[in-house]
Amino acid sequence: MQMTKINTLKAKLEWELCLKVYMKNHLENKGKMMNRNDLIKYLQQEYICDVDYPWDKYPDYIIIRRRYNQKWFVGIFTVKGYQVGLETNELMDVVNLKCEIDLIPNLIHEKGIYPAYHMNKRHWISVDIERYEDIEKLKMIVDMSYRLVGKR
Repeated sequence: MQMTKINTLKAKLEWELCLKVYMKNHLENKGKMMNRNDLIKYLQQEYICDVDYPWDKYPDYIIIRRRYNQKWFVGIFTVKGYQVGLETNELMDVVNLKCEIDLIPNLIHEKGIYPAYHMNKRHWISVDIERYEDIEKLKMIVDMSYRLVGKR
């Protein structure tokens, strides 16, 4: 029980530090949008990772893995809106990211962030790549996902 409180406090402190960095960079990227290719390029430049296309049936589904342990930290999928809880069949590109459990309830109330498609909704979220407007926050969540799947 005590370790859970310590881990929760640690996660909140890490998130607050990330938010400070985010606020510093937020204004310069305000209004910029990202697409699937921009995101993949960013991931390959910033992280030691491998890009994988594991399903022949879904050639647009991309998994990005940490190189040293081959765990997923990013999944990029083209899905219909209803698959993430929207009332539409419109196709959209989403990125699935692992996230601190305590942050998910607040994040999924933001426009463009949803309970995860095809993953454990307690640990993962889906972000609409092309419509989510806060690139710096998206990058912070990507970094969190990378860190979380590195834990053993």
